[in-house]
Amino acid sequence: MSNEAYTDTFSKGAKKAASSAAKTFHDTGAAARTAGKDISALAEAVKSDASDGIRQLTHIVEDETSKVVKYARKSIQERPNLTIGVAAGVGVLIGLMLSSRR
Repeated sequence: MSNEAYTDTFSKGAKKAASSAAKTFHDTGAAARTAGKDISALAEAVKSDASDGIRQLTHIVEDETSKVVKYARKSIQERPNLTIGVAAGVGVLIGLMLSSRR
């Protein structure tokens, strides 16, 4: 084979390789864009679900807090001396636990 034939064969091979590389890079870019869109949609869904969960948790905490407050008010009205004694006892226990840590 002559040098021209080798050069021609090499040139054709290089063009095919360049074409294949360009197609691969194009396909990779398209896949990356699709993955980016999918990740963005997933992040939006997670954000929405988290917001809904926080809203539900807030309502539950508010309801339970309201129940505790109602119970405490009722207890204070029905047995004020006992309630004060229990509160003082709990306060003393918490004070002892906090002072023993030092």
